[in-house]
Amino acid sequence: MFHTLILSREALVPYDKGFAATVNGKKVLFEKVDNGFIGLKVPKGENKIVFKYKPVGLKFGIILSTISILLISIYFKFDKLKI
Repeated sequence: MFHTLILSREALVPYDKGFAATVNGKKVLFEKVDNGFIGLKVPKGENKIVFKYKPVGLKFGIILSTISILLISIYFKFDKLKI
């Protein structure tokens, strides 16, 4: 039987699409509760709950930053050759 997990105010996790949750090693779905926090169902008893966060857009941001650094480096390299 499952019961809704109620977290104390010190352990509230804000809802964000970048989160993934596991309960006892099994991936679980979570939902938005209480105006913006993560709620998930867990079995009775002691459980190991793990949240992992991967920011949405992180991969795009890394690629964009790398390309920008390369273009700026190329610009300054060619700019120095003109002098």
